[in-house]
Amino acid sequence: MKAHPPASVHDRDSPRRSSRIQVVDVASGALRPVAHADWLVLASDHAPWQDSLLVEQHRKPRFEGPEHAPHAHLINIRLSPPSLLEWWIAGERPRRQLVTPGDVHLTSAGVPMRNRVQEPFETLVLALPPHVVQHAAHESV
Repeated sequence: MKAHPPASVHDRDSPRRSSRIQVVDVASGALRPVAHADWLVLASDHAPWQDSLLVEQHRKPRFEGPEHAPHAHLINIRLSPPSLLEWWIAGERPRRQLVTPGDVHLTSAGVPMRNRVQEPFETLVLALPPHVVQHAAHESV
């Protein structure tokens, strides 16, 4: 039996390009990383399961992001202290929520959204490609 190396976990001191989790910029249609390279704390690059799941920890500054649509289904788990999150989904009215450690947000692939955060924050992001979710749903029927 061939042993697999452990999932590569890159930390802030490791050289990285950028997030492997992608979003589509709604204005331009261009595919881009969901996080800048300097926002990455940890990433599961080169894990044997990387085609089925990407896991990244992001430490983001306060920012307002442009409208984008995730390329995969995203699960965001809040790690940092409470702060206010504002977001817009598919052109709906803005929503505001106090986000606390452990809060989970699900975002479907392809749904346009944008967000604004007034405080730096840390989150764990899991990205599931649509084909993996479709396969799991098909197998459960």
